[in-house]
Amino acid sequence: MHTQVAVSGMRLACEERGTGSPIVLVPGSACDLRVWVNQIEPLSSWYRVIAYSRRYTWPNAGPDAGADASFARQVGDLAGLIKSLGIAPAHIVGHSFGGTIALFLAFEHPELVRSLLLAEPGVAALLEDFPRTDTELDASQNFARALQEAFASGDSAFVVEASFDYVAPGTMPAMSAEIRNMLLGNVPALKVERSTPRPRFTCGDVRRIAVPALVLVGDRSPSAFRRSAEFLAQCFPRSALVSIAGAGHMMQLDNPQAFNESVLAFLATA
Repeated sequence: MHTQVAVSGMRLACEERGTGSPIVLVPGSACDLRVWVNQIEPLSSWYRVIAYSRRYTWPNAGPDAGADASFARQVGDLAGLIKSLGIAPAHIVGHSFGGTIALFLAFEHPELVRSLLLAEPGVAALLEDFPRTDTELDASQNFARALQEAFASGDSAFVVEASFDYVAPGTMPAMSAEIRNMLLGNVPALKVERSTPRPRFTCGDVRRIAVPALVLVGDRSPSAFRRSAEFLAQCFPRSALVSIAGAGHMMQLDNPQAFNESVLAFLATA
């Protein structure tokens, strides 16, 4: 059963379970609260779990002509959600682009965050001092071109395939119908997000984040995702790095048991 929370002039869908210290689950691009289907119930045995759908993703209202999916707005939405629910400071679990939003929340609003758990946050292109290889730069540029062509085609399936050829190659054939439908339905939100600039930051900025942090990587993820996550983990003053076996970028779906066990083990000490 979804509830609606008023944030920044709109209503965002949430699913809430459990009691105790609050955990907020932040989905990545083209995802919504359904991406946490294997986390909400297990984590709620120990914590108050709040999974929400970011602006313009299912089941929230989609983007219109004046849609604002800027990075600052996304961070503001998460801050507003936490304040509206009165759950500060909260543990924040963010995946991919959601992990980047969580990272900036801790940087800009440290009073709202108790700990950070970042599953391959999308930081490779944002970290100014991350040494990307020529191969990784070429792959990123090719991805940007492929995604632009896919958006121009108006074919949502083409967009999802172009995205996953880069972020999680080889995973589409085994994807469940529910997750595939989630991704297809959120393509309009993804298009608006990709059209807005994202901020730049450095390892030095990350060192200013004092809360404990867990960085999770999939051992089958593309090298740029794994290397940028490893680099980010070294920047935090208090961090741990965990590799999820048999998992790619969608690690919370690929190996939910290992993902959940890693999250719970970290939270027990955070």
